Amino acid sequence: GILHSKGEYITHVDSDDWLHKTALEKMIIAADSSKADIVIAKYFRVMDRYGVFQKASPYNIPNDLILDSQSFIRDYFIGFFGVNRFSISMWAKLYKKSFIDKIEITIGGFDLGEDLNYNIQVFPKANIIHFIDSPIYFYRFGGMTTKLNEKIIESALSMFNLKKKMIVEYNKPEYNKWIIIEMVNYIKSFVKMMIEYKRNDPVFINTSLNELFSRPEIYDVIEYSRNLENFKNDNFVKALQRQDIDTMLEIQAVVYKKEKFRKSLIRTVSNCLK
Repeated sequence: GILHSKGEYITHVDSDDWLHKTALEKMIIAADSSKADIVIAKYFRVMDRYGVFQKASPYNIPNDLILDSQSFIRDYFIGFFGVNRFSISMWAKLYKKSFIDKIEITIGGFDLGEDLNYNIQVFPKANIIHFIDSPIYFYRFGGMTTKLNEKIIESALSMFNLKKKMIVEYNKPEYNKWIIIEMVNYIKSFVKMMIEYKRNDPVFINTSLNELFSRPEIYDVIEYSRNLENFKNDNFVKALQRQDIDTMLEIQAVVYKKEKFRKSLIRTVSNCLK
């Protein structure tokens, strides 16, 4: 799509989201004023298709913050490594096409994380990045998954490897801590999904988790996590370090039960608004 586009700017909208009617106007005015390669706007997270239940994006970034490449890499590049500094999605952003055309973007081929794969290659190369304090995008969240997404962990491992490569390329060894924390959270989510969708198939669960333990990336996560203060009191991580599958499942079963009620509530509200 980008290769065939002919406009001066490019923006992305997911199929179940929508833009405010002034979205493009506000982003283009910002881009023209600062000659930015990328403009980043705020957004609303909405629970329903009408935007009645909405929450503004949490990022507290000054309005009209304009960064050059060096400043972005110093202060905001960490946002791609599991630290929430700004939204790393492709949506709610405006890209100058002439800038994008100069970059040879490697396609990740992930089932999840393509936004990060794209932007982590693009953002460090931008001469000017312009943040605006206008919520112009409506992002629908809370979709009800009805089956196990077995590819979530494979995509997470692919992103983990990509981030390790970027850490070396941009000389940011201090970011290793954050990608370990993020990877642990992916493992927690994967185990919880096993409980939700495969709890009656213990053979499948044990086989899948033992295969996970055989991956070199997981070995790196386990070894690095032993020295992180963040996990000192985390019983799931302690079980992960022991490769104690039963305890990992018990801990995430409790988390799943707590989240089940919240999901039911969202589903009820969404159905009432149809």
